[in-house]
Amino acid sequence: MERKTIQRQVILKVIEKLEHSTIPDILDACKKSFASISVATVYRNLEILEKENLIRRIPTKFKEDVYESTTKSIHDHFICNECYSIVDLSRKENFEPFVNEYGDQVTEKTITYYGTCLDCLNSKKC
Repeated sequence: MERKTIQRQVILKVIEKLEHSTIPDILDACKKSFASISVATVYRNLEILEKENLIRRIPTKFKEDVYESTTKSIHDHFICNECYSIVDLSRKENFEPFVNEYGDQVTEKTITYYGTCLDCLNSKKC
């Protein structure tokens, strides 16, 4: 386990508070309590925190990946194509690790649904 630096602790607290956050979101929030933190420090620590399973990266089809804390139980996501908001969804079925037809050990899965959120749908009705 890597040592717990002040920067790493600040980044982790920010991610827990913001829930779904991009790197610019994380950097802006971190600068409020640690003004000298750099982009490189944020990137490096995100990688370490992800390897230590303290945060999870949610890849998106948009330009920015999103990060969240692993303190919440495993769940799926809905991302709005219009406003990019993210909503946690309950997992529909249990997942059991397995070996696929190529002999690979599959240990986890993520599901991201895309569509238009209710707020965006309602705003189009006007």
